[in-house]
Amino acid sequence: MNSIIHKSKWGRIEIQTNEKESLFYIKAIGGITPDLLKKDYEELLEFSKKVESFDYIVDISKLFFAHPLNFKYLFKIKKHPKKRHHYVISSFWLQRFLARSFGWILTIDKVFSSFDEFQEYQSSTL
Repeated sequence: MNSIIHKSKWGRIEIQTNEKESLFYIKAIGGITPDLLKKDYEELLEFSKKVESFDYIVDISKLFFAHPLNFKYLFKIKKHPKKRHHYVISSFWLQRFLARSFGWILTIDKVFSSFDEFQEYQSSTL
């Protein structure tokens, strides 16, 4: 598993990649700006060269602000040809509600309340 951290004035993203399981996991912390999402997308492009396909998992539990222009990169991620699934994790019901409500725009496949819940789901689908 590889770990990468990108920081900005407003927040940071922590990226963990797992080539063996084809997982691209992001933890968004604080305020996420287009600069951070651009870094996320660049890392995603590099990771996608190493795998046949991948699951994109984002934990927004510590997200406090998302810039409206983030959709530019979110739509690029949505359309990536190697992306199998897009999962969202949040411990807050309001974030989960919003992710489910707007999931059709970003093609979010499933929303979880914890990483453990995601892992249980993943192991049950194998």
